[in-house]
Amino acid sequence: MNILEPYYRISNVTGISLEMRNDGTIQWHLCSVSARGKELHLGEKISGITSLSGVTDYLRAKTAVALNLTGKGILHKRVEKLESIDQQVFGGIMPNANLEDFYVQHFPSGQWSFVSMIRKTEADRWLSQLKEMGWVPLMLSLGGFPIVHIIHQLNLYESEITIAGHYVTRSPQSEWIDYQFKEGSAAQFPVKLASERIDERLLVPYAAAFQLVMNDALKPVAAMAPALDSTLTARLARNKFRTNASVVIAVFFVLLLTNFLFLSHLQQANEQLSLQAGQFERSALSSSDRQAAITEKERLLRDMGWEDGTKKSILIDQLASLMPEEVQLREVAVDPQDIVASRSEKATVFADRMLKIIGTSDKVVTVSEWMARIKLRPWVKQVRMDSYAYDRDLRTGIFVMTLNY
Repeated sequence: MNILEPYYRISNVTGISLEMRNDGTIQWHLCSVSARGKELHLGEKISGITSLSGVTDYLRAKTAVALNLTGKGILHKRVEKLESIDQQVFGGIMPNANLEDFYVQHFPSGQWSFVSMIRKTEADRWLSQLKEMGWVPLMLSLGGFPIVHIIHQLNLYESEITIAGHYVTRSPQSEWIDYQFKEGSAAQFPVKLASERIDERLLVPYAAAFQLVMNDALKPVAAMAPALDSTLTARLARNKFRTNASVVIAVFFVLLLTNFLFLSHLQQANEQLSLQAGQFERSALSSSDRQAAITEKERLLRDMGWEDGTKKSILIDQLASLMPEEVQLREVAVDPQDIVASRSEKATVFADRMLKIIGTSDKVVTVSEWMARIKLRPWVKQVRMDSYAYDRDLRTGIFVMTLNY
């Protein structure tokens, strides 16, 4: 895969869903999607409006648009799986109909093909309206089929799902068995996109925008529209040209900068030859520098637990000799890392003169008894139990004890 391919894509797209209702009214739903690196972000989300006139405040001119048409005037048919659709195949689906008069969408899934169609005169009316608003339609889809690419992002797991009137029946293998548009029906429970609750009417425009942004990584479910395909191809080619040109310019800039730095380095090296003897003398550490270096190394040794001559193994043996039989050791850490200090100083800091003990015991009283014995040792400054919790898997209690000496 070309590492520049993510930069060729159309990174800012608005999905627009037009729902044409049986009573002759229409509703528009909009959802903008932007790609930043490997992440997708939602932008403007507008649902249930009857006119696009107020949307110009939210969408800039020349915005790339993925249009989805749903409802009255669109015919969906399920047939045996097809490889492609030409005039002959289309005539078998729609007798006496001319393929040139329709925008046709083909969605194969499992053993079935779902063929959706709308008259070009009807769809072109809405595409022209988008162009008059100053936007650039690049893809046309019909019905709820684009949601196939986003179902895995939703909290819908049943074989039968309903999203804003789009009723889908799937097989156990997630293949589509049936599709219907039932105007006015809605999901039984609130729908979440990833972890964010979202108006289900925005899912189809989101899916339309998603498949346009990700058209290089998936096969969009879209109607065959040569004019839109040509515009999309031209836009992708322009993005590719701009990206490649930027890379070439950047490479030339790096080469020029490298050449400049190399020449500067040679000039500085020539000047430094005459000062080599002086640099030798200045390279020696002064007494104060040496002392500072020694102090820093001593601090590092202390942080690593290499303080005085205390033999930790002897201390651990003494603790073990006092341990009741009911207690089992799992881990003993000598001078463990101090998490709080490490975060504040943004460096690895170790706890000084400390033992961290992790073990198991059925009873916390037994651990408390062991701690009482430990406190009698003269070298023990402090001992405390940080936590004790019952582990269902181990069927015993796990404790964490900290000891300062």
